[in-house]
Amino acid sequence: MCGIAGVISFNNTNVVPHVKLMTERLRHRGPDGEGYLFISGADIFSASGNDTSASINNSSLPYSPNNHINALSNSCKIGLGHRRLTILDLSETGHQPMCDSEKRFWITYNGEIYNFIELREELKQKGHRFISESDTEVIIYAYKEWGIKCLERFNGMWAFVIYDSQTKTLFGARDRFGVKPFYYFQDKNYFAFASEQKALVELPFIKNEINPEAVFDFFVQGKMEHESEGFFKNIFELFPATYFTLNAVTGEIHFRKYYSLEDTSEFSDYDENQFQLHCKAVREKLIESVSFRLRSDVP
Repeated sequence: MCGIAGVISFNNTNVVPHVKLMTERLRHRGPDGEGYLFISGADIFSASGNDTSASINNSSLPYSPNNHINALSNSCKIGLGHRRLTILDLSETGHQPMCDSEKRFWITYNGEIYNFIELREELKQKGHRFISESDTEVIIYAYKEWGIKCLERFNGMWAFVIYDSQTKTLFGARDRFGVKPFYYFQDKNYFAFASEQKALVELPFIKNEINPEAVFDFFVQGKMEHESEGFFKNIFELFPATYFTLNAVTGEIHFRKYYSLEDTSEFSDYDENQFQLHCKAVREKLIESVSFRLRSDVP
C-alpha cells in the first residue's frame, strides 16, 4: 500500500517536524520501511527513521540515508516522507524517497506500475541504467526520458510526487481511475500533501474544520467526492487522471487532466461473429490484466 507525505514552506519555516509527524501518522500504510528527504538551499539530506533497516543505512545507494531524522539539526523548507510496504524489490534498493543517479529527481510513491518490466527494457535501450528491480526507479527514468508524457505509458495504479532539484519544481500525479489516494493543502505559507487526510489534519497550520457543503452533499444527496474539497475544509483531493506542477519557490501551481475514458453512444445490428470477436477480445484483456497484477515479489 505505502504512504507518501510532504511539505513545502514558502516562508522559510522548518518543515522537518511536520513531515515526520505526517509520515508517522501513515505508519499503518507501510510498516516495512521509513524514509525522508529534506532540502535546505542547495543542500539535500536523506534521512532515516526508527523503522529504516540497518542494511539501508549502511548501503552505498545514492539515496541511502545519511542522517537520522531525530538528529537532523538543519532548517529545511522542503521535505518528503515515505512509509514502505514491500511488494516489488524486497531489498534495500527499493527504499524511498529514491533518486536518479545524478540526484536531480527525487520521488515518493505509492502504487504499482504493472508494465514496469517492459518499460525498463525500453529505457535501457535508450541508455538509462538501473540499480534496483523496483517500479519506482522506472517511474523516475520514465519521467526523465518522456517528461509528463510518461503518464501515458504507465499501466497501473499510482500516486506520486517527483521533486526536481534543478528547476525547484514538484510534479505530482494520480492514476487514471483514482485507485491510489492523494490529498493536499495550500495557502500562501505552505503546500502539503499526503495519502490520507488524517495526516494533514495533524499539521498545526491546518485548521481542523468541517466543510458543511460536503457533509450536506453526502448525508442529504448521497454524493461523495464529486468536488475536490472534501469533509475537511481546505483539504482537497487530487482528482483521478490529473497531474499538477508546483513551483517550490513561488507556490504557483497548475493542474491538468491527462486522460478521459472513451465512450460511444452508437448502436448497430446484432452480429454473432462480431459478438464472438468482442468476447474473445475482452477475455484476452482480462487474462492480460490479471497476469500483470500477479507481478509481485510477495504472495
